Amino acid sequence: MKKTKEQIKNWLLENCVDEDGNLDLKELDFSDFDGNISTSGIKIKGNLIQNWQEVGGHLIQNEQKVWGDLIQYNQRVKGSLFQKFQKVEGKIFN
Repeated sequence: MKKTKEQIKNWLLENCVDEDGNLDLKELDFSDFDGNISTSGIKIKGNLIQNWQEVGGHLIQNEQKVWGDLIQYNQRVKGSLFQKFQKVEGKIFN
């Protein structure tokens, strides 16, 4: 029986919260999965930390709304890096 998104969320919160109270999804290995992985539409009250991804295809990040800082550094891109249509109320550091 397929689980609903709410059931999956509840399972993750019951089974994957670390000793600091953070949801820990680090080091999940989907390299043997041939499909795409979509994390679109996720809403997070605190911080979203995305470090050390290895993506065989494209990494697509569109239309983020970030109330704090958006920090991106040390990217290695074999294809193209597109960054356009940004609206920044603070400072841009390149």
